[in-house]
Amino acid sequence: MKWWRTLKKEDIRKMPYYSTGGATGRQYYWMQLEDVPGLAKLFTRGNFPAERYINRDMKAKAHLLTSNTWMPSVGDREHALILVNILNLETKEREFPWSVGKRTSEHSKATQREHKLASGRIPYNLDPQDIGIAVIIRDPQAGKGSNNFLFDINLYIPKDNEFWTQVQSTITHDSAYEDYDLSNGAVAALLIMTQMILKRGKQKVYKQQQAAFEEFGIGPLSRDTESKYIKELVDRGLFRREFNHNTPSMKGYPRPTNKGFGVSNRFEMKHEDFFGSFKAEVKANPDKKFKIQQFGGGASDFEGDFA
Repeated sequence: MKWWRTLKKEDIRKMPYYSTGGATGRQYYWMQLEDVPGLAKLFTRGNFPAERYINRDMKAKAHLLTSNTWMPSVGDREHALILVNILNLETKEREFPWSVGKRTSEHSKATQREHKLASGRIPYNLDPQDIGIAVIIRDPQAGKGSNNFLFDINLYIPKDNEFWTQVQSTITHDSAYEDYDLSNGAVAALLIMTQMILKRGKQKVYKQQQAAFEEFGIGPLSRDTESKYIKELVDRGLFRREFNHNTPSMKGYPRPTNKGFGVSNRFEMKHEDFFGSFKAEVKANPDKKFKIQQFGGGASDFEGDFA
């Protein structure tokens, strides 16, 4: 019997240990927009006010709130705008026009309401069928120092929710159960690029990712790589390599797809497990099929938190 026939949906949908950092250290869960009813439609031309930010790599981080009150903010980000809405999972529609928040700076003035929203001083009460949506983008009027691309989509689920009765609850959009049957080497490559070593702000992490590929013995991570573990992920549609990319440094360079981010939730594990016992297993048996519970994978039950 195939492993997926014996699993409940909560055994596939998991919450990575990767933390957003800061004082809260909040965990999140990768989601493709198509996994949530009505979400992808909100990020199409005519439905999203910042149309120039729409791109094929759009995905979301889902966060579980500790109450049913949501107070979105830009946090400590500089030169940032926040776009706020609430998605009703039953109607698959937004509940009001997009609200905009920002802080006043020397380059950009904000109204009182915009400043209050960006500062986390406007509460929203979420019903069980609601999801709060906060999109953080770079303020185009902020001037020098604000030209780094920023486009983060975050979902906020209330403590009392009907989330898992509404979303695609077993496997992520456009994936098949076979996409979750990966070798140890492929799982290591996927997690390095989707959970373990990710860019934060202006920080460039490609050298750290490349070093990790060598450390695990699954590389190289490069434009001309012949790594069979990268090929395994490309063949499953979890990575892509664009040999006709307009940017020379990106031609052929492996990058995770949105599907890859979604599938990666299945293999979540703690950092100490990943860089400890799992790394040792990968180096010893890179071609062996990944075992679900052996390295802490499945220890953090995202769906269980919603019960």
